[in-house]
Amino acid sequence: MRLAILTLALSTISGFSHAMDVTACGTVVPERDIAVLQADLDCGVLPVGVTLGRGARLELNGHVLSGGQQAVLADFGAGHAWVDGPGAVTGAEVGITTAADGVSGRGAELRLTDVDLHDNDIGAFADRLRLTRVTAERNLHGLASNFGLTGVDVVASDNTHFGVWSAAGKIKIRRLTATNNGWYGAIATQGGRVTLIDSTVSGNAPAYGAIDISSSRRPSLKNVGCGRSSNSYSVFFTGGTSWNVCADD
Repeated sequence: MRLAILTLALSTISGFSHAMDVTACGTVVPERDIAVLQADLDCGVLPVGVTLGRGARLELNGHVLSGGQQAVLADFGAGHAWVDGPGAVTGAEVGITTAADGVSGRGAELRLTDVDLHDNDIGAFADRLRLTRVTAERNLHGLASNFGLTGVDVVASDNTHFGVWSAAGKIKIRRLTATNNGWYGAIATQGGRVTLIDSTVSGNAPAYGAIDISSSRRPSLKNVGCGRSSNSYSVFFTGGTSWNVCADD
């Protein structure tokens, strides 16, 4: 009896209902529901692979979700949603995002855990990103946020353009690896700041002065290996001076 009461109480506190199966592209996960991917899915050129309501959670369950203009769309203007691995999102215009048009409310946040984002135009984009054991490799753009990006154990390497970018907010990551990106490895523009701990950011932006870290405010680095830094205001501005925080500054 006590176990039944405890189970009911925990279910009530969490707010989640029983998990639903995802077996086809175009699935919509209602607010505060859990959905579990049951097989690899290729969503081709569909607008959206899986849509998440506010507070919903998608479990990739070891599978690959590919294709779609947005493979996963968290369709709300404020709040948060989860995507949990293990699993991969690939071959989409935007792998995981909070808005179909790239514009959403300031509070829209994606919380990603154990997700591999590869070979997308953009790996993940949100107003805010919270990342745990997330990999973004071989995308056109890696990981991007409007207002802030935090994480632990993040890899953003071998992307054609940037690795990690916050357009107008902070980047704060423990154990970031961002190497061999065509643009900067980590960049926070328009008043943003890069804060890294126990990280490696190297071999980036060969055509843009070999800048690894670009930050509007002085970066905060602890046990970080990097080549060059810059105080560039914009991702397209290469005339900034060094912050004197990397090995070759």
